Amino acid sequence: ALKGEHGRGELRGMFEWEEPYCTVFRDMLAHPRIVPYLNVILGKGFRVDHRMFLLWMDKGAEGHRFHGSSGPGFDPNQYYIVKNGQMHNGLTVVAFQLTDINPGDGGLIVIPGSHKSNYACPPEMRRYEKYQEHVRQLTCKAGDVIIFTEAVTHGTLQWTADHPRRSTLTRYTAGN
Repeated sequence: ALKGEHGRGELRGMFEWEEPYCTVFRDMLAHPRIVPYLNVILGKGFRVDHRMFLLWMDKGAEGHRFHGSSGPGFDPNQYYIVKNGQMHNGLTVVAFQLTDINPGDGGLIVIPGSHKSNYACPPEMRRYEKYQEHVRQLTCKAGDVIIFTEAVTHGTLQWTADHPRRSTLTRYTAGN
């Protein structure tokens, strides 16, 4: 169900580009609009866990099966818990959208509430073969930012739009 005509692309190493080309990507790391959210989600003193990369999908690019750490067991890196009214998250993704993502284009999909699940996601759902009514495609405009925990079950649909998908993804975690 997620098969495409070709793969997706990932570009890394933007921080090492010569100035001024690297500056915009470096500025995204601690952008003043995302820092307050990361302070709440991860606690003050959060840190970058994975290097930023630029994800691109051209028309016909394959999707990616669902993944995330919802379900039984505990992943010490990918978690979502609430204690005394305060949420605590492990690995958290910040995705800057560089192009519009409209309904039906493809791209990022999530299973809402799955970060709170204590049950494994059915294999047919992970492969996007069944239960699509519980899946939500995230739409947004260029310049929007999506922040989500790696504990939520997420993947991507095949890219069907005539325009390309371009997003930067950086993963953060608690400072400890």
